[in-house]
Amino acid sequence: AIPNRLKSHTDPEYRVGIPNRLRSLGMLKHLMDWLASFFKKHGRLTQFDSCWQTLSPYPGFTRPTKALRQVSQWQGKEMRNLGRVILAAVAASLGPPNAAQRRPFAMALRCVRALVDFHLMAQYHSPTQETLEYLERYPADFHSTKEVFQEFRASKKTVQQTTQAIQQLRAEQQHATQASQATPTKRRRQAVQD
Repeated sequence: AIPNRLKSHTDPEYRVGIPNRLRSLGMLKHLMDWLASFFKKHGRLTQFDSCWQTLSPYPGFTRPTKALRQVSQWQGKEMRNLGRVILAAVAASLGPPNAAQRRPFAMALRCVRALVDFHLMAQYHSPTQETLEYLERYPADFHSTKEVFQEFRASKKTVQQTTQAIQQLRAEQQHATQASQATPTKRRRQAVQD
C-alpha cells in the first residue's frame, strides 16, 4: 500500500474520504442544534453543559471552555473534537431516564452513535472495502433513528415560508411607518392608490 503522504489527490482512494469528511462535519453541526433542543425539552440541557465543560483534556483534544448553547460558530477543529466525545457526553446527560423518556433517549443515543461512527470512519485516509461498507451502513442507521429529532428540524419549505412571512411583516411595518409619517395630502393619495 502507498503511504497516505505519497498519495495524489487524483487517486480515487484518496478522493473517497473528502466529501464524507465534509458531510460528517455538516451533519454534526445539525446534530448539535437538534441536541440542544432535545435536551431543553427533556430538562437535560444543564446536565449536558456540565458534562460538556468537565471533559478532561488529552493529546489531540481541546477541552471545551463554553457551554454548548454558548457556542455560536463551530470551526473544523472544534467539530472534529466534538465527534470524538459527543456520544459519551450525551450518554452521561441522558441517564437515568424515567419511563416516558426511555424510548426517546435510547433512540437519541442510537442516532448520535450512528452519526459519530460515520464521522469517525470518514476520517480514515485509506478506505478499504469494509470501511466503505460502514460508510454506507452508518448513514442508514442514522436515517432510521433521526425521527426522534424530527420536531427540532426545520424543513427547507418551512424555512422558506418563515423567511417570506418575515419579509412580508417587514414590508407591512415599513408601509405603516411611512403612512404614519406622511402628511394628510400624501395619506389621501396613498388611500386612492390602495
